[in-house]
Amino acid sequence: EDALRQGAGAVRGGWQEVLWVVDGLDEGRRAVLEAELGVPVRPMWVVDGVILAVGVPDPVMPRGQEGNQPGFVPGSLGRVMPGLEVEEGAGGLVIRDGDRQWIFPELGLNEAGLVVGRVGGGGVAGS
Repeated sequence: EDALRQGAGAVRGGWQEVLWVVDGLDEGRRAVLEAELGVPVRPMWVVDGVILAVGVPDPVMPRGQEGNQPGFVPGSLGRVMPGLEVEEGAGGLVIRDGDRQWIFPELGLNEAGLVVGRVGGGGVAGS
């Protein structure tokens, strides 16, 4: 927590400061840190040194459309990074970066396109 307070992982995103936490926190602790630090605290999902997904603040939307394009919802890992190939099927979530591939049977995408857990998922496999 001290490292977080000192700005490790804090990035000024042009219009809003965000603290990204690698390897996540449980939702309760994330919410407490967000309240204590006064900035959004979002997950950054890193596997084998590759950033696969990040939670970001919701974009400013026109009146009446607020919340229609969430960058994060509690319990999600955020949005898959641009440039990565994503496929979701019965076997779970498959993410590819060139010739590298990761398979996550326990994960899927929600209706907003955020990475979330799936009911009845198994372990994590990478190749």
